[in-house]
Amino acid sequence: MMESFKVEVCEGHVVYHGDDIVAPGESFEADAATARKLLNSEVVVLAELEEEKPGNDPLVAAIGGLDPDKSNGEFWTKSGKPQTSALEKRVGLMVSARDRDAAWKRYNDSLTGD
Repeated sequence: MMESFKVEVCEGHVVYHGDDIVAPGESFEADAATARKLLNSEVVVLAELEEEKPGNDPLVAAIGGLDPDKSNGEFWTKSGKPQTSALEKRVGLMVSARDRDAAWKRYNDSLTGD
């Protein structure tokens, strides 16, 4: 099974996906190669995944797989957030600070049951 990612089109862009035109703010499923290309060109961001699919969030899973020792600068920033570079290595895609922050919130929410 090919890995796919839910991506959301950024303001000021449209994406031609198959026979569809995807407008800003709308999301779609993209294979890893397409998602990587669009993320690297800053046309899309990783979309928040639906609550009914908690196991399908690659960034949250990547955060859960990091060394929990927050003094390890390879994985954690001085402010205690995951390094984007550490997440990029795990998901194989460019991860912006915005994507990291949203995933960090989802990860913490999953721990508290929110």
